[in-house]
Amino acid sequence: MHRKSYFKIAADLRRSRGSHLWDNRSNRSYLDFFGLYAANALGYNHPIFSKPSFQDELQSIAGVEIPLNEIITDIGDRYLESFTRYSKRHGFEHIHFTCTGSLAIESAIKAAIDHKGVQDPVVISFKNSFHGINGYAGFVTDHFVPAKERLEGFLNFDWPKIDASALNGPDKKGLESKVGLERLAEDFAQAIAKYQDRVIAVVVEPIQSTAGDLYFPQAFFEQVRSLCDANAILWIQDEIQSGAGVTGTFWQSEQNPSWPDIIVFGKKIQAGIMARSHVREIFDRPVRLEVTFDGTLHNILRSTYILKAIEDEGLLDNALKRGNKLRQSLATIDGLEGVRGVGLLAAFDLASPELRDGFVGNCFARGLLVSRAGRRSVRLRPNLAVTGEDIAVACEVIANSAAELSRHGY
Repeated sequence: MHRKSYFKIAADLRRSRGSHLWDNRSNRSYLDFFGLYAANALGYNHPIFSKPSFQDELQSIAGVEIPLNEIITDIGDRYLESFTRYSKRHGFEHIHFTCTGSLAIESAIKAAIDHKGVQDPVVISFKNSFHGINGYAGFVTDHFVPAKERLEGFLNFDWPKIDASALNGPDKKGLESKVGLERLAEDFAQAIAKYQDRVIAVVVEPIQSTAGDLYFPQAFFEQVRSLCDANAILWIQDEIQSGAGVTGTFWQSEQNPSWPDIIVFGKKIQAGIMARSHVREIFDRPVRLEVTFDGTLHNILRSTYILKAIEDEGLLDNALKRGNKLRQSLATIDGLEGVRGVGLLAAFDLASPELRDGFVGNCFARGLLVSRAGRRSVRLRPNLAVTGEDIAVACEVIANSAAELSRHGY
């Protein structure tokens, strides 16, 4: 645990509140726009977790880990009922929960394997994509920094990774060039020609977060849908970072003109996959996916209350409102390049990797946690319940941190 920690914070989760994480080492709190690698849904000690109902249920399960592939629980059934409001309304009939996002990617690929029925499958993904480093997830992740060091030397498949950099970039609308779309179609055709019927799916990270929040235009998703349909392969959308309300809609896919066949989710809520009705083969044989812990009851309980908070407190609207204010404020700060985002996903660039690292250090010294991403990007991941005051304080720290770099001649 935490051997490669960047911040080296010793968290006191009792003293942490809202967007503020208390550090026992420095005896101070930090405004957290790092968001626990985008996994912090409601901040720290959100009032919904103080409800007697949550505390009572948490106490009842605290001493045991239930194998959800075998044991039926009221908590699990209630979450499934709540979650289907966000899946079935968009035509996703099948759901499978996993312990991590990487396992969810693996489950999605396994679902595609059984759907296509091939024994030597090939999955197409994209340059600068990060889908995890475990199992099949590591095979569709591009070997770029920081994934390269984590995957180099491990078993890898010769699966094609299409370069779509002509279509995405720091502009949140993407680059959307006709040449880029034509190149995408050509690369797809080459992969199909090389591997023929072995190609079962394409995996898409709609916002390439680890690469620095790179956005694809709507035309990209229309093209992917068309190419998948033409070649009878599945479209798997990785919404591990972009799902669960952070974009202002529960799924980022709701903002695109076309929908995938499988959506992968995780981080803020219990990880898993949801699939459309035609992707049924593996769900007809549950043993193909089920393991001892298909998710954990503790996380399922937490996620149940997260969904309730999203609904009761209007947190989708909060993500839109606070996100708009965040980006508007960032756009006025000298030294920040390419301010971009949607909802509470926000990012910008510094002029060089060295400046970016110095900027992150300046923010940390001033009590603000932000994430490094890509070569020279900074990524912000506030929680869904972030307040206007939190946004204002964060932007003030960011402005002062950027100004300090300027004063030192950078």
